[in-house]
Amino acid sequence: MFSETEPLVSITSDSASMPGFYDYFSGIEDLWFLVWLIVLFVWIVIILRVVKDITARTTNFWWHFFSVFVIIVLTPVIGLPLYLALRPLGMKYDKMPWREAILSSMCSCSNCATLNKIEHICCTGCGELLQITCRECSQYHSHTYGYCPNCGAPNIES
Repeated sequence: MFSETEPLVSITSDSASMPGFYDYFSGIEDLWFLVWLIVLFVWIVIILRVVKDITARTTNFWWHFFSVFVIIVLTPVIGLPLYLALRPLGMKYDKMPWREAILSSMCSCSNCATLNKIEHICCTGCGELLQITCRECSQYHSHTYGYCPNCGAPNIES
């Protein structure tokens, strides 16, 4: 059926019909141009990622300018590790202003408007009750809560 002298598949090298990789890039200069294009593309992508990261971390203009300046001037090889070491750790939306943090753990007395810790049962200014007893579980909770945080019973005063 098959002859030993006859090849099964005839492979011919016809460069006119199927150009190879090196046919597009005839010289070493063209290969270096391709390498520099890839490096430039990666550099631009890193700059865009740094801009996106720093805008998520802070609204300070100087941090934005410094971050992009470091990546552009010092190249991603030196600038990116430097940026990663110096960038702000937290995101800008993670931070709650200190006044809101204080007020979230404080409540004001309805009688004298004195700020008290939310755990206090009575006002430190006038002695007014700040917490009520739950009818279901008999635990104290703030009168500002709609439901008991321990058992979930509604906060209905009679």
